[in-house]
Amino acid sequence: MATDTLTASINTESYVEVGELSEWNSTKSENQEGNYFDRRFVKALEDGTFRVITVSAFAVQTFDLNEEADGYDIEVQTEILDCTDYEEPGETEINSDYEYTNSAFDFGFEDQEAATNAARNYIRNLEADRF
Repeated sequence: MATDTLTASINTESYVEVGELSEWNSTKSENQEGNYFDRRFVKALEDGTFRVITVSAFAVQTFDLNEEADGYDIEVQTEILDCTDYEEPGETEINSDYEYTNSAFDFGFEDQEAATNAARNYIRNLEADRF
């Protein structure tokens, strides 16, 4: 979606997606295994600023009560950030909040690849009207 078209679609009634599904080769969590995936949504606020929601998901190593590795799960992180420029939310941040959901699925994936694929699919299937 072109920036002009995107800007025209941003309103105070509902969120719209900014960009598309992204895959990152960096670390967001101590127990993270592999890449993480995210999508970003934006909504205009009444005062002329913007609220940007970024949802990330990734595979994490899980441990049993004896702290032995026992499989994989998915962690979901949601960042809610108010800013003056939705294209540069971190640079124009007014305030922010974070929500972390550990063991979001509690499926106990046997391997990292299955958990990573589930994280990708979770992010891919997010809809803007969820917020």
